[in-house]
Amino acid sequence: MLINIRRKYGARTVEAAIAQAYEYGDIPRGTVRVTTGNPRAVSVNVVDSEREALWHLSEGKTVQETAAIMRVGAQTIHTYCYRARQKLGVDTNEEAIAILFNE
Repeated sequence: MLINIRRKYGARTVEAAIAQAYEYGDIPRGTVRVTTGNPRAVSVNVVDSEREALWHLSEGKTVQETAAIMRVGAQTIHTYCYRARQKLGVDTNEEAIAILFNE
């Protein structure tokens, strides 16, 4: 994703691409922080429940199974996934999983 965001904005660095994404409103402000010059070293404010929901889904669990494991409703799982996708600036759970778990 970071390489794609650099190409999308024609930026030379990840930091510049993130700044442009903020400017255009493509990524909510404060959700992404580059911790070093390494493009893989990006910190995103995805909370534990959002990360856990995506992890269960990445393991092949259904939304209903994930909800039962986490002891919440299925709609809550959908909300967790939606919020994580918004923070990561992606459209699908698969993209979010790939970013969060380096798959």
